[in-house]
Amino acid sequence: MNLKDSRNSNQTGPEFLCIGMQKAATRWLYDQLRSHIDVWMPPIKEFHFFNNGFNFDRVYNLCGKFLKRHSFKEKDGYIDASFFFEALFSDNAKKQYRIYKNYKNLKKNYRPNNHHQNNLKPYPPYEPNYESIEWYKSLFMLSVGRISGDITPAYCFLESKIIKKIALEFPNIKIILLVRNPIDRLWSQIRMAVRRGKLNEKILESSKDILKIVNHNYHFYLRSFPSMTYKLWSGEIPSKNIGIFFFDDICLNPKKVIIEICKFLNISSKQTSTKIDSHYDQKAKQYKIKTPDDIKKELKSFFSKEIIKCQELFGGPSINW
Repeated sequence: MNLKDSRNSNQTGPEFLCIGMQKAATRWLYDQLRSHIDVWMPPIKEFHFFNNGFNFDRVYNLCGKFLKRHSFKEKDGYIDASFFFEALFSDNAKKQYRIYKNYKNLKKNYRPNNHHQNNLKPYPPYEPNYESIEWYKSLFMLSVGRISGDITPAYCFLESKIIKKIALEFPNIKIILLVRNPIDRLWSQIRMAVRRGKLNEKILESSKDILKIVNHNYHFYLRSFPSMTYKLWSGEIPSKNIGIFFFDDICLNPKKVIIEICKFLNISSKQTSTKIDSHYDQKAKQYKIKTPDDIKKELKSFFSKEIIKCQELFGGPSINW
């Protein structure tokens, strides 16, 4: 029974998760699958359910934009409208929102006893209960005969006990991991943080400051080690259910990669109902600043052991990193 057929059985919840990595073409993947005739992707890219209780603030914002442009007239518009209702205004959503607010306050007020760096978490992880997971599952029941999934790059650093819970709740779940050279991925994340005003632009001039951020900010550190992400997830999910795809290959031949992803998900490679091009990239017009040679040299030294681990685990393009 393939994934498409499983939607007609007792399957509930997503059939696949994309766990990142951040800045490794997860937006490209969302756009490709959102246009696939055999897939229903929710109108929000990142759920953040398993790491944050759900991305309520972002969904409220998207719902407002959705209603303003009357996009319920578009393909799947009424299904998307039903998604927003269930995700924001149903009784179960209101219960989950209170859980989300409580967890948000916990993070805001939490004061660790020691100085956190490297892989130490600054606050306790979010742990969904039974009712929360049942509500999460309900958000995917609108797919009506198609498969569906959750693309949230932050899942790359979930704790093993949360991954174990996912494996128990979704025993047939497939995991997509998009892998990118850690040096380039980090630089892209740093530039994004600068664009959003979260980091001073001067950090782009100092490898010392960049490495300080990496070593003392888990948002940067835990997203930068694909080998660690793979080992965490493969400890609970069968390796045959984890698909590894390279950012390098997406840049060189996106059509080939989307065909491979479709094969992994057991759906047709004649994918798109809207004929979206496999080269389509929402961020293509963003100004790109190349990594300065001196900073690249320092980052290469910092990530040297990780690159070797990636080469041993993944092979492929990582051999040339």
